[in-house]
Amino acid sequence: QDEPHVAFFQLSTLQTEPATVREEIEAADGRYVAGSTYEAGPESLKTGGAPVAHDVPRSTFAPGDYVLKVSVTPPNAPAPAATRAVAFSVRAGAWALE
Repeated sequence: QDEPHVAFFQLSTLQTEPATVREEIEAADGRYVAGSTYEAGPESLKTGGAPVAHDVPRSTFAPGDYVLKVSVTPPNAPAPAATRAVAFSVRAGAWALE
């Protein structure tokens, strides 16, 4: 029962070099729940590029509403070049995207 769910997402930027990808999961009240940061190559960030997979362990979440936020920040940039957010809910052992 503690097998992770996998969230797949695709971000499209005009990156020609690796960029920093930040994934964060927040509860509906804005409280930080989980997250990770890693470098992604331009092949993963271009239109039609391979989707990025993110394992989301079930044990991390109590029933409730959450938001998965993903951002891509180019090297030396003051702000992300692309961001996405997807709401989801956990209800008594079941997950649902909104």
